[in-house]
Amino acid sequence: MSDPRPDVFWTHLYWLTVLEEQKSYTRTAEKLAVSKSAVSQKISELERVTGKTLVHRTTRSVTLSEDGLRLVAELNAPFGQLRDIFNGTRDEEGPLRGTLRVTAPVAFFAPAAGPGDDAVSASASAA
Repeated sequence: MSDPRPDVFWTHLYWLTVLEEQKSYTRTAEKLAVSKSAVSQKISELERVTGKTLVHRTTRSVTLSEDGLRLVAELNAPFGQLRDIFNGTRDEEGPLRGTLRVTAPVAFFAPAAGPGDDAVSASASAA
């Protein structure tokens, strides 16, 4: 069998980082919106491919082995960068945010603002 391509196992690797964070198959499955058995299967496949025990399982707890912790430590930075890139891209397409300043005569805003509008009054007194 040829060496497995890492890109095939990106989901497996990400789920391992979530498992380390959540410390529970149940909470990991809930966070990822998948079944517990799906999480268990992905982690088992990852262990099979790496040839290492990545997770120590007991009936009461889940802990990562030294190999699992080392792998997660190396994965946190790249996955964090991907999250930042995605959020930056998503935010560029989202609604506009920030303050828009418009300079115009008070008479321009008076019909829309109505009597006693604090924003128009403050702008007029500052001008």
